[in-house]
Order: sequence, then structure tokens, then C-alpha cells
Amino acid sequence: MRRSLQRDQTITATHDNAAAWAGIGAAAFMAWCQKAVPASILGVLSTFLYLSGVLVLHITTPALFSLETVNASRPLVVPTQGLPSYNWSKIENGLLSDFQTLEAFLPQPLSLLSSVFERYIPTVGLQNGTLYEILAPNKGAGNVTVNATTFDITCGYLEDVNFSRVENTTNEAWNLTAPAFAPYYAIIYPTQPGLIVPINRTYIDAVLFYSTIPILDSSGIPGEGHVLAPPLYNATSAIEIFGCTQTLVNQTATVDSQSRTIQTLGPQKTYSTWAPYTGPLNALGGGNSNFTFDPTRNMFLDLWGLWYNLIPPSDFPLVPQAEQKLSVADLQLNQMLNLVSSTDRPQNVTLHALENALSTLVAAMFWTSANAPPSHGFIIGLQIDGHSVTTISDTLPSQISGNANLSLYFQRPFLLPGNATVTVNFAEPRLDLSIIALTAGFTVSIALLILSLPSSLPVCYRRPGVEPSIEGTGILHSIWLYRNHRELEGLLEQVDDPTR
Repeated sequence: MRRSLQRDQTITATHDNAAAWAGIGAAAFMAWCQKAVPASILGVLSTFLYLSGVLVLHITTPALFSLETVNASRPLVVPTQGLPSYNWSKIENGLLSDFQTLEAFLPQPLSLLSSVFERYIPTVGLQNGTLYEILAPNKGAGNVTVNATTFDITCGYLEDVNFSRVENTTNEAWNLTAPAFAPYYAIIYPTQPGLIVPINRTYIDAVLFYSTIPILDSSGIPGEGHVLAPPLYNATSAIEIFGCTQTLVNQTATVDSQSRTIQTLGPQKTYSTWAPYTGPLNALGGGNSNFTFDPTRNMFLDLWGLWYNLIPPSDFPLVPQAEQKLSVADLQLNQMLNLVSSTDRPQNVTLHALENALSTLVAAMFWTSANAPPSHGFIIGLQIDGHSVTTISDTLPSQISGNANLSLYFQRPFLLPGNATVTVNFAEPRLDLSIIALTAGFTVSIALLILSLPSSLPVCYRRPGVEPSIEGTGILHSIWLYRNHRELEGLLEQVDDPTR
């Protein structure tokens, strides 16, 4: 404004320039008025363009930055529960001697083994013959990798086995002697054809079986058979004796972080061949009831043969009306091999199918021992006060009732803790820079700089003695003409278009 007043120009031009700076609307109006009286076309137009540029900056500046919601993720460490273990309280001279505690407790959860296979109990953490770490409830998304352990079972036939009839009995039982049983023997009771039954000897780290159905390996070769005369139950004249050992195979499994169920796992066995049994045979009793403690191993898993023999019996007899019955685990094993079906019973069993079934059974046994919910009452163990493992009571035996620390007798196995990393998805704001608004604002800013240069430059005052040239007629010129030339009034009345 000051520069406009200091310039040598008409009052109309000064008025138009000053009025144009009132705002973008006034500048547009004054630019339109220049059609009638073009007093300051460049001045008004530059003002209009300048204010228009400022208007554009007002619009584009807020649009330079914006907040948008994006999906992000971060790793989250989640606790897990893994393999079952036990807090051994009686380790004397490197030997375990508190089997009695677990023998009193384990029959109770192991009686629920059939419910596990029938899916009455959710079995998160168990898949076939593998136990995998159970994720704690979390907000993760997608899959996560956890540790897993497969119970690999390998079976081999027993060598140097001898049979003899049990005298003074009418049930056709047989005594079984072998180096594995020395100095004792095992008893083979009458058994119907087509069953696989454990031998009635308890081993800590192995399980021995006899089979009244041929078991073929992947080459079609059966195990070492033994002929009985007279036959068992007047029907079974040949049986196979074999032992099975366990090997823990560490691997990883892919688990869904929300359902916590396994997604991928390695395949089971598809090939096995018969070989002589060379595994361990640490019998319970006979001076071998103690087991050397190894702090580097999970001893609870190593004693699988002992826990297998603690599984309560089912209602399925070896022969009709017999007192000897399959355990819940034995019945499940025969069902998995389709040996107790009333129809379509196979003529033989493959060795790898047997080993896979035992692997699944042992994994389910360990899962049940630590994950199955407690049931009402106590299932009293065989070694506690002479009770049968099938006895269920609300009161404890006298041997336990007098002890103040009941938790030692019924301390259940626990699950080893661990950790896994899951991915958590969440929404977060992000500052976004608009390239279009940035380009437009930069261009307009350059234009404003150019338009502001004429108004920013200093006014060039005329030199003394130099009269300004008259480029147009202003209000003062009109007053001077009317005062000195009265005749112009009549002439002006004849003008049709005063703008020209």
C-alpha cells in the first residue's frame, strides 16, 4: 500500500490497487472493473494472482500431512507348556526310590485314556505319537513354530524263549522263561486269537508283549514264532514274543496361534523290519526296583514301561469269563489295529503299524498323566496297602492317611515351561506426506515469490526538474480542463461512449 501511494500514478490506479488488496473477492471484482476503466490492469491482476496463490496455499498446506491407519505387527513372547516331568523328592545315592508316590496317583488320570482317544477331552498338545508345546492364550495371528517330541517305538523279537505248561491248573496257562525274565518267569494266560497282550511282568523302561496274530515286517517276514501244544484256548497254537523300547525324537511343529492346534508334522513310520530285541530290561522288583537318576534327562519319560503297567484294566477279558483283562491301553492298542472288531478282522498286522499305534498310545499316556482333569475320589495303586488298581475310594489307605504331607503322595506330574514367539497384528497411525499437495504448494510458493518482487522493490523517485509524463486523464486533469475550458462541457455531452 505504501509503495502504491508513493508511485507517480493516477488516483484511480491507487484506488484500484488499494481496493484489490482487501481480499480475493475484491481483487476479482477490481480486475473485472478494469474493463470499464483500465487504470491499473497489471497492478490489480498481480494482486488477484497473489491472493489466489495465498488461497491455494491455505488449501494445500493442511493437505500436506495426513494420518492414516495401517496394519502393523510385532513379535510377542508367549509362555508355553511342554513335556510332562516330575519333581523327584527321593533321590538317594543317585537312585530313584519314590515310585510309590506316582504309583498311587497315576492310575487316576490314566483311567481317562479312552476319553482322550474318543475326544471327550480336548487334546491340545497331542497329535498322534507327538507331544508339542501348548501356547498360552494370546492375541497372535498366523502360525508359530514350537518344540515337539515324538515317542518313537521300536520292537524286536525275544531270543532263547522257552515254554512249559503250568501244572495243576485247568486254564491251560504257560510259563515263559527267557534271559529277559531271569531269575523269574512270566505267565501266558489263555488268550483268544488275534490279540496283542503285554506280558505280566513290569519293566521300568520297556514293555514286553505276546501276540496271537502274525506280525509281518515291511518285507513280509513274520516275527519269531513259538508253537504251543496244546494251543491256548484250544485255538491259538503259535504266538510271537517281542519287546518294545522308546526313543525320544526332538523336532519342531507349526501351530496356529489362536486355536493352538498343530498344523504340520512329520509323517509316521512306513517301514520296519524284524530284528532281535536288544533294548533295556530293568525289571521292577528282584533288586532292580531302583533306577539310576540322570539329571540331564527327563526321567519321568524314561520310565514309560512302569507307567504303562499302571494303566487300569478294562472290561475286555482275554477269553470269555476270564479274570485276566486287557488294560485300557491294551484295549485301545487292539482297537487301533482293528483286532477287536466283530467284522473285518485282519489276518495279520504290520510291524510299522504296531509301532505307530504304540507311539500314539504312549504319547497319549504321557499327555493324560499331566493334562487330564482330576476325577472324584482316589484310585488306589497296587502297591498301596494291598488295594487293586481298580478300587476307587473317597478315603485314603491307612498307610497314607497317617501322613501329614499328602501332597507328596499325590503330587502330579507338571508340564515343563517354555517360550514361543508369536506375531501380533495391530492398527497404528502413520503420518502420510502428500506428494501432490507438496508439489502444488511448492509451485505456488515460487509464483508468489515472483509476484511479490514488484511490491518489494524500492520506489524509484524522479529526479528534480524532470516532469512526469502524462499517460492518462485523472480526476485532477478533468477539474483543470473544466475550469480553464468551459466549452468542453457542451462537447462532452455529445460523446456516446466516454470510455473511448
